[in-house]
Amino acid sequence: MKLNPRLQMIALSLMMLALSACGTSSGGPQVWFDRPLDNTTAPLAPLTIQAHASDESGVAKFEFYANDMLLFTVDSNGSRLSEAIVEWTPPEPGVYRIDVRAIDTKGNIGSDATVVVTIDGKSIFDDTVRITGAECAEGLTVNVDINIIAPNGIASYAVFSTWVAAEVGETFTGSLPGNISKRVQLTEPYPDDMVRNHQIGLKVMIDGDPSPHYAYAFEPNNLCPGHYEAPNTTPPICSLSQLIAPILQTPADNASVNTTVNFAWSDLQYKEIGCHPHSWRVDISENSNFNDNSLGFGTLDHLETSRNWPLPVGKCYYWRVLAYVPDDYGPPSTARYFCVPESPTPQIVTLTPIPTVTPSPTVEIIVDTTPPSFYSTEVSPDTILTDGAGCSSYERTTIVAAAVAEAGGLSSVIAYWDIGGVESGQANLQEGGLGYWASLGPVNTVGIMEIYMVAVDTSGNSAQSDMLYVTVNNCIN
Repeated sequence: MKLNPRLQMIALSLMMLALSACGTSSGGPQVWFDRPLDNTTAPLAPLTIQAHASDESGVAKFEFYANDMLLFTVDSNGSRLSEAIVEWTPPEPGVYRIDVRAIDTKGNIGSDATVVVTIDGKSIFDDTVRITGAECAEGLTVNVDINIIAPNGIASYAVFSTWVAAEVGETFTGSLPGNISKRVQLTEPYPDDMVRNHQIGLKVMIDGDPSPHYAYAFEPNNLCPGHYEAPNTTPPICSLSQLIAPILQTPADNASVNTTVNFAWSDLQYKEIGCHPHSWRVDISENSNFNDNSLGFGTLDHLETSRNWPLPVGKCYYWRVLAYVPDDYGPPSTARYFCVPESPTPQIVTLTPIPTVTPSPTVEIIVDTTPPSFYSTEVSPDTILTDGAGCSSYERTTIVAAAVAEAGGLSSVIAYWDIGGVESGQANLQEGGLGYWASLGPVNTVGIMEIYMVAVDTSGNSAQSDMLYVTVNNCIN
């Protein structure tokens, strides 16, 4: 139970007046609990204990006990009215008597204040969705350790990659499990062709809850070895059914070649269908059937530029080109012929393919119209004091944090705050850990600080978070 801040201040002021009227007690400081209240039931989780003490000689320190065992000693600043705040985690469920006593600056010990608290064993983390570890495995596999706790029952879970289309999980029927702690192997179907941090997600559906629960983590070192592969710009090898005849270009039919012959052909049409032959074969013969008296042939790899044959002079020759895939040739080009006149020296025939022209790739423009998504928001602490001196144990600022899902990247995340229309402001959240955060305050207005966040992605799409609230009180010192 949380007291209204205004009522709490009125009660405290009345108590201070009563103490002032009574004068100094030789029995030491008077001490009382602010929280927890007597006969409170709390979960098995860190418990905040707050107490005040008053003494005209000044309060020197506080001592906190649980079932007569000393928990904490907190030194005070010796002022007439002092406070102490501690956080204690009960070791197990049960009923605990919590005592606090105060000691003044003269060594006088006051009477104890006592509250009884029942710890019921229910953890505030009863609904827990966590990725507790990630490990690179062989190939494109990542070992992901998950921990899910849901007393109402786990309907399904899925471990997925946020960049590559990969997902693995389970769906349950009948008696639903309430706890899953295991290692899941997530295998990506292909290496990513973009260098970026690979994020792993865990999506859990809990029985009776229509909203999914998420947790996120990154691959070790943000990207496992082998999970990125540069785009392959080399066209694939054609299949036999894709092979077509090269286009013969030079020399022309019935050409008279007096010097070295330059053979040329084009494989442009292969580039247009998106593949290339494994290699070329060039046949040169004295007859058009290429069956007899073949003077020679060669095989040109697609990276090779030329090959030479010494040809006898005074004769005419036929030539053609064949495109090759392993174990077979495609249809040959139409034969052409040329003649080498009589010459005192043999001629050298040089075969040089025409440089291939790679068509410009088709660019697909994808317009992003999907806004970002807030999948968790938090503010801590949810109670602060206005700016000023005193009450050193209280925070003057609060941290607002958010986890935002956006595949294309975020341009900004901004927190806007307002206190009853009297005081307002905004702050840019900075990226840190798996989310974004900013510090708000200190402020000068008592009331309820209302906070919401707006996330804008790089395409201009925006999303607004739910409202968060922080109580702002004055210092009473």
